[in-house]
Amino acid sequence: MTNHPGQISFPGGRIDSGESAWQCALREAKEEIGLDSEKVTYLGRLDDVLSPRGFHVECLVGLVEDFEPVLSVEEVDQIFWVPLQDVCDPEKHEVKPWHRVPGIRVHYFYFPECTVWGVTGKITFELRRVLMNEK
Repeated sequence: MTNHPGQISFPGGRIDSGESAWQCALREAKEEIGLDSEKVTYLGRLDDVLSPRGFHVECLVGLVEDFEPVLSVEEVDQIFWVPLQDVCDPEKHEVKPWHRVPGIRVHYFYFPECTVWGVTGKITFELRRVLMNEK
């Protein structure tokens, strides 16, 4: 990958001409993990996130049941399954200053299989905030 190699992220990519953000999300999920769009129910969106490198991320949420991923080896090394109860567990979440930019704070989530941080940590925090009905 050209952008963010070796980092943990949700499926995503650039919106193609004439494509909506939801269509892009479904296409990217199909390309990266083999997700059939017919199995996804749109639930809504989280607050957009701007990365420190200037990437604008529209965060869309869908519900998927009964799904067996098929990884695109060109784009994905592995998938981590994280129960929503772990996302909502305050013991698994920490906010720390980012050593590269003063004043920037980074969300970290410590799950058994992986540590999520950075933009993915921010998106995960936004999901947690909505699930827990926090302001």
